[in-house]
Amino acid sequence: MVDILAYRVIRVLPQFANVSPERRLTVRAGGSISYRRNRGDIQGIREVFLDEFYRLPPGITPRVVVDLGANIGLTTLWLNRHYEIEKCVAVEPVPENVRLLKKNLRDNDIDCEVLEAAVASFHGTATFVAPIDSNLGHLGGGRRHDGNHHHDE
Repeated sequence: MVDILAYRVIRVLPQFANVSPERRLTVRAGGSISYRRNRGDIQGIREVFLDEFYRLPPGITPRVVVDLGANIGLTTLWLNRHYEIEKCVAVEPVPENVRLLKKNLRDNDIDCEVLEAAVASFHGTATFVAPIDSNLGHLGGGRRHDGNHHHDE
Protein backbone atom coordinates (compact mmCIF):
# COMPACT_ATOMS: atom_id res chain seq x y z
CA MET A 1 0.00 0.00 0.00
CA VAL A 2 1.34 3.40 -1.00
CA ASP A 3 0.28 5.01 2.29
CA ILE A 4 2.39 2.53 4.28
CA LEU A 5 5.42 3.62 2.25
CA ALA A 6 4.43 7.26 2.76
CA TYR A 7 4.70 6.73 6.54
CA ARG A 8 8.41 7.63 6.59
CA VAL A 9 7.92 10.63 4.32
CA ILE A 10 5.24 12.02 6.66
CA ARG A 11 7.66 11.79 9.59
CA VAL A 12 10.25 13.91 7.75
CA LEU A 13 7.81 16.15 5.87
CA PRO A 14 4.68 16.50 8.06
CA GLN A 15 3.01 18.85 5.59
CA PHE A 16 2.07 15.73 3.57
CA ALA A 17 0.00 14.35 6.45
CA ASN A 18 -3.78 14.57 6.17
CA VAL A 19 -3.65 15.54 2.47
CA SER A 20 -6.81 13.45 2.15
CA PRO A 21 -8.97 13.73 5.27
CA GLU A 22 -10.30 10.18 5.03
CA ARG A 23 -9.27 7.15 3.01
CA ARG A 24 -10.59 3.60 2.74
CA LEU A 25 -8.72 0.30 2.59
CA THR A 26 -9.99 -3.24 1.96
CA VAL A 27 -8.19 -5.81 4.12
CA ARG A 28 -7.33 -9.44 3.31
CA ALA A 29 -9.09 -10.76 6.40
CA GLY A 30 -12.30 -9.26 5.05
CA GLY A 31 -13.95 -5.91 5.55
CA SER A 32 -12.60 -2.42 5.16
CA ILE A 33 -10.95 0.32 7.20
CA SER A 34 -11.52 4.06 7.07
CA TYR A 35 -8.42 5.99 8.12
CA ARG A 36 -6.58 9.28 7.69
CA ARG A 37 -3.22 9.82 6.08
CA ASN A 38 -1.34 10.52 9.30
CA ARG A 39 1.52 8.66 10.94
CA GLY A 40 -0.65 7.26 13.72
CA ASP A 41 -3.27 5.66 11.48
CA ILE A 42 -0.73 4.37 8.96
CA GLN A 43 1.57 3.00 11.67
CA GLY A 44 -1.46 1.29 13.25
CA ILE A 45 -2.44 -0.36 9.97
CA ARG A 46 1.12 -1.66 9.53
CA GLU A 47 1.39 -2.96 13.10
CA VAL A 48 -2.06 -4.51 13.33
CA PHE A 49 -2.76 -5.85 9.83
CA LEU A 50 0.66 -6.36 8.23
CA ASP A 51 2.85 -7.26 11.23
CA GLU A 52 -0.07 -8.82 13.17
CA PHE A 53 1.20 -7.52 16.54
CA TYR A 54 -1.97 -8.73 18.27
CA ARG A 55 -1.87 -12.37 17.10
CA LEU A 56 -2.12 -14.42 20.29
CA PRO A 57 -0.18 -17.62 21.00
CA PRO A 58 -1.86 -20.86 19.86
CA GLY A 59 -4.47 -22.12 22.29
CA ILE A 60 -5.50 -18.70 23.58
CA THR A 61 -9.02 -17.92 22.38
CA PRO A 62 -10.34 -14.68 23.85
CA ARG A 63 -14.08 -14.14 24.12
CA VAL A 64 -13.97 -10.59 25.53
CA VAL A 65 -12.07 -7.58 24.17
CA VAL A 66 -11.55 -4.35 26.11
CA ASP A 67 -9.56 -2.02 23.86
CA LEU A 68 -8.21 0.86 25.97
CA GLY A 69 -7.09 3.68 23.70
CA ALA A 70 -8.92 2.14 20.76
CA ASN A 71 -7.96 4.93 18.35
CA ILE A 72 -9.86 4.22 15.09
CA GLY A 73 -10.57 0.59 16.03
CA LEU A 74 -7.83 -1.29 14.16
CA THR A 75 -7.02 -3.72 16.98
CA THR A 76 -10.70 -4.21 17.78
CA LEU A 77 -11.40 -5.01 14.11
CA TRP A 78 -8.46 -7.41 13.83
CA LEU A 79 -9.31 -9.31 17.02
CA ASN A 80 -12.97 -9.61 15.99
CA ARG A 81 -11.93 -10.97 12.57
CA HIS A 82 -9.53 -13.57 13.99
CA TYR A 83 -11.28 -14.74 17.17
CA GLU A 84 -14.86 -15.50 18.20
CA ILE A 85 -15.41 -12.41 20.33
CA GLU A 86 -18.65 -12.39 22.32
CA LYS A 87 -18.31 -9.06 24.15
CA CYS A 88 -16.40 -5.98 23.03
CA VAL A 89 -15.76 -2.58 24.63
CA ALA A 90 -13.63 0.12 22.97
CA VAL A 91 -12.50 3.18 24.97
CA GLU A 92 -11.23 6.26 23.11
CA PRO A 93 -11.13 9.94 24.19
CA VAL A 94 -10.48 11.78 20.89
CA PRO A 95 -13.75 12.74 19.12
CA GLU A 96 -12.39 12.37 15.56
CA ASN A 97 -10.94 8.96 16.42
CA VAL A 98 -14.29 7.97 17.97
CA ARG A 99 -16.08 8.98 14.76
CA LEU A 100 -13.84 6.71 12.65
CA LEU A 101 -13.93 3.97 15.31
CA LYS A 102 -17.73 3.87 15.17
CA LYS A 103 -17.70 3.99 11.37
CA ASN A 104 -15.21 1.12 11.16
CA LEU A 105 -17.25 -0.99 13.59
CA ARG A 106 -20.49 -0.25 11.71
CA ASP A 107 -18.95 -0.88 8.26
CA ASN A 108 -17.60 -4.24 9.44
CA ASP A 109 -20.76 -5.36 11.29
CA ILE A 110 -18.99 -5.55 14.66
CA ASP A 111 -21.10 -5.13 17.77
CA CYS A 112 -18.93 -3.23 20.23
CA GLU A 113 -19.76 -0.74 22.97
CA VAL A 114 -17.82 2.51 22.48
CA LEU A 115 -17.00 4.69 25.47
CA GLU A 116 -15.74 8.19 24.68
CA ALA A 117 -13.36 8.48 27.63
CA ALA A 118 -9.71 8.25 28.64
CA VAL A 119 -8.19 5.71 31.01
CA ALA A 120 -5.96 6.75 33.89
CA SER A 121 -4.66 5.40 37.18
CA PHE A 122 -6.99 7.76 39.06
CA HIS A 123 -10.64 8.76 39.11
CA GLY A 124 -11.28 12.34 38.08
CA THR A 125 -11.11 14.81 35.26
CA ALA A 126 -8.09 15.54 33.09
CA THR A 127 -7.18 17.21 29.83
CA PHE A 128 -6.35 14.86 26.97
CA VAL A 129 -3.59 16.10 24.69
CA ALA A 130 -4.20 14.86 21.13
CA PRO A 131 -1.32 15.63 18.72
CA ILE A 132 -1.64 15.26 14.93
CA ASP A 133 -0.22 11.73 15.08
CA SER A 134 -3.41 10.03 16.17
CA ASN A 135 -1.70 7.39 18.31
CA LEU A 136 0.44 9.68 20.51
CA GLY A 137 -2.23 11.22 22.73
CA HIS A 138 -1.75 11.39 26.48
CA LEU A 139 -3.33 12.78 29.62
CA GLY A 140 -2.34 16.30 30.56
CA GLY A 141 -3.18 18.12 33.78
CA GLY A 142 -6.41 17.59 35.57
CA ARG A 143 -8.28 17.22 38.82
CA ARG A 144 -7.80 13.93 40.63
CA HIS A 145 -10.45 12.63 43.04
CA ASP A 146 -9.26 10.38 45.87
CA GLY A 147 -12.26 9.72 48.07
CA ASN A 148 -13.13 13.08 49.62
CA HIS A 149 -9.94 14.86 48.51
CA HIS A 150 -9.16 16.73 45.29
CA HIS A 151 -5.63 17.16 43.97
CA ASP A 152 -4.63 19.32 41.01
CA GLU A 153 -2.23 17.61 38.62
